[in-house]
Amino acid sequence: VTVSSNSAKDLVVGKAVDVTKGLDTIIPNEELTEFVIGDWIRIGDQDGGQLFSIIEMSAVPPFTVTLSSSYLGESQSSANIYQHGTKLNRHGYQYIVTFDPTLGDVPEMHVDGTLLEGKDASVQVISCDKNVHQILRFLPLPSSSVEGHFYLAYKDERTRFLSVDDSIGDIKH
Repeated sequence: VTVSSNSAKDLVVGKAVDVTKGLDTIIPNEELTEFVIGDWIRIGDQDGGQLFSIIEMSAVPPFTVTLSSSYLGESQSSANIYQHGTKLNRHGYQYIVTFDPTLGDVPEMHVDGTLLEGKDASVQVISCDKNVHQILRFLPLPSSSVEGHFYLAYKDERTRFLSVDDSIGDIKH
């Protein structure tokens, strides 16, 4: 199983971050006013860059940002950053779960988001490509955020409760 996402691919123009391989903190070239805690941020490349949730943001220089997991790419002093939509208008983060095609058709995953919080917060399997790619999308209203936990079920097994703040790497395990 691999997990990816099409979320957070909108370049934040004029801003970059200093990232160090193995650290879960980044230092932007200026305050990242485009983001709030809990937003997703992609670092590096628009398509292959690592994706994180923002855990903490300093309001004083050097405006250090704490990420949901360690950065695994090459250290850079001026890496591009990407957001999903605009601040407080993020509409539908998604995870794409890809199964090994040699498994043949696999049953559709089920997702339970009853522990999610936020106005009209939901999670759903929105796409199934011959049961190889299955896409999950979180849907808050534009002015609200999604918080809480969900789990995935496949056949008779289910994951531990996953936080909406979990990174792609957290979901793989």
